Amino acid sequence: MKRKMSTRGIAAAALLAATAGGIVLTRQSAADNSFDISKAQTGEIAFKLTAKDLASGMAYEDECPGKTCYCDADVDKVQLTANDAAAKKINQSLAAQVAPFCAVSLQSSTSTSRVTFINGDFMSVVSDQLAMPRGGGGSCHGKTVAGTYDRQSGAELQLKDVVKPADMPAVANLLAQSIITAQMRRDPEPLTSEAEIAKGLAQKNGKLGLFIDNGKLMVQVDQFLFSCADGHSFPAQLPTKFVTNEKLRNLLSASKVAP
Repeated sequence: MKRKMSTRGIAAAALLAATAGGIVLTRQSAADNSFDISKAQTGEIAFKLTAKDLASGMAYEDECPGKTCYCDADVDKVQLTANDAAAKKINQSLAAQVAPFCAVSLQSSTSTSRVTFINGDFMSVVSDQLAMPRGGGGSCHGKTVAGTYDRQSGAELQLKDVVKPADMPAVANLLAQSIITAQMRRDPEPLTSEAEIAKGLAQKNGKLGLFIDNGKLMVQVDQFLFSCADGHSFPAQLPTKFVTNEKLRNLLSASKVAP
C-alpha cells in the first residue's frame, strides 16, 4: 500500500514550518485582475520508476508498489495577466520560483504563495515551500523563497542590485542584529550567533531575495544559516538609506512606516 500525505496535511505542515521560521504566509487573492494565483500542481501525481531510478537505488519498493511512486502536490503559481515582454520574463521567474514540483523522490510537495506588493513599477511574491522526500525521516526540507521584480524590465532585484558594494558589510551586520533579535524572542539561547550570521550573509555576496511588505523592504534570509531547530526563515528589514534604486527608494520613503 502506498504511503502519502493529504494536501491538507502538507499545507498544515508548511504553515507550521513558516510559523517556526518567524513569518506566517497566507494565501492572498488578487484585489484586481493584474495577477492570478493558480495551481501549478495539485492532487496525487504518479511516477513510474525507470531503469535509471532503480539503478540509482531509488526503488522504494515498500512505498512504490508495482514500481509506481505517488507524490501528493499542492503547489501555488503566481502569474501576471499582462502579456508584454517584461511580464513574460517575470512569469518565467515566478514559475521557476516554485520549482521543483513533485518528483519520484518526493512523497509530497507544497508551495503556498502570496503577492505582498504590486504596482506599476514593482511586484513582490513570497512562497513558503515544504518538500517531503521518501524516507526523509522528518529532516528539514522547508524553505521560503522571495522575489521582487521590476515590472518595466522584468528583472529580479536582489540585495546586490540595490545596495552599494561598499555598504554590504554594514548591511550584513545590521541584518544579523535584526535576525538574532528575532531568534532570541523565541529562544533566549539561539544556536547561531550574530557573528556567524553576519559571516554567512557576507558569503552570499548580496545574492538574497527581497520583498516589499507593509511599506518595508525585507531581505529573505533562508535556512543556509540555520539549523532545523532554529527555523528556516528570518526576513530582516533593509533600511531605506541603503537602497540605491531611485524608484524603489522613493516608494519606501513615501511610506509612513519606512525608516
